[in-house]
Amino acid sequence: MDKDEKGRKAKGKEELPKARISSGIIGLDEVIEGGLRDHAVTIILGASGTGKSTLAMQYILEGLDRGEQGLYITLDVKPEQLIKESILWGWDRLQQHIDKELFFFETTGSDFKAIIEDQLPRLVEARKKYETPTRIAIDPLTPIIWAEKDKSVQRELINKLFVMMKEIGTVVATVEEHGQSTGEDGLGASIPIFLSDSAIHLRYQPIGGAFNRTLEIVKMRGTRHGEEVSL
Repeated sequence: MDKDEKGRKAKGKEELPKARISSGIIGLDEVIEGGLRDHAVTIILGASGTGKSTLAMQYILEGLDRGEQGLYITLDVKPEQLIKESILWGWDRLQQHIDKELFFFETTGSDFKAIIEDQLPRLVEARKKYETPTRIAIDPLTPIIWAEKDKSVQRELINKLFVMMKEIGTVVATVEEHGQSTGEDGLGASIPIFLSDSAIHLRYQPIGGAFNRTLEIVKMRGTRHGEEVSL
C-alpha cells in the first residue's frame, strides 16, 4: 500500500472517479467535482427560454474544442436552425466541424420508437470503432414524452435510449418543463429524471429586482455537488 493510499484510508474516504467531462459552462464544473461523469446521462430541465439548447450546444462545442467528437440528436428542430442560432450566439467555429467531428441526427418524436428499435443500434455499433471520445446532445427529449402516452412504454423507450447512448459517450438531454412542476403534472419529466444519472434545473428567477437565469443541481450520482442556486 503506497503512502497516498494509506492517507486516503486514514481519512476514511473513498477514492472518487477520475473520469470527468468538462461541461463548458462557467461555474458548473467547480460545483460538481470537475465536470460530468463519463458515459452518464444528464437531464437539463427547464421552461421555454431558460437556455437548455444553449447549454447543450456549449457542452458539444467544449468537446469539439478539446478534440472530441459530437453527436447532436435533434427532435423536431432542423439542424440548419441550430447552426444559424449558434452563429448568432457568436459560435462561428461550429461550421468547420460539421460532418467531420460533429454529426447531426434529425428525427421526430412520432418516429422515434422505430428509430430506437432499428437505426440507433446500428449507429451505436458504427460509433464504437471510434477511439475519440464522443459527446451526445439530445435536444429536446420532450417529443418522445409527447408521442407516447403509455408511461410503461415511455419508460422502456427512454431507458433503452439512455443505455444505448451511454455505450458510446456522455449524454446531455433537454426536457421542456411547463409551469413550476417537475412531476407527472408537468410533462412527465419525472421518468427521464429518474432514469438519468444527473439532472440540472434551469429557471428564470427574480433576484435583486430583476429576472436572472439560475441553475440548480437536482441530482448528480457519484458526485458531491453544491446545493445552492447558481447564477
